[in-house]
Amino acid sequence: MNHSIEADLAHFVKHLVLALEPTAKAESIELSFSVSDEIIAANFQPSVLTSDLVSILSRLIDFTPEHEKILVEVEISEKKKCKVRIQNTGIN
Repeated sequence: MNHSIEADLAHFVKHLVLALEPTAKAESIELSFSVSDEIIAANFQPSVLTSDLVSILSRLIDFTPEHEKILVEVEISEKKKCKVRIQNTGIN
């Protein structure tokens, strides 16, 4: 069962990215994190977000060439919605 919580989205995503850094380093890829605000209070489902983000980043790490970069950003949009943006330098 997936339950929504209200928590700091930036902190949550940052720690997911940190957990995947060793995997990226093993592939000679720089994985980094950026946030627009120190604390971003949001309602989200931790299990769904974890599953989706880890899946996307794992695939991206697999397909990104060595010595490239992946940046994960968390920001608040103009409509007061949170965005998790992933950018890379290696593939489209």
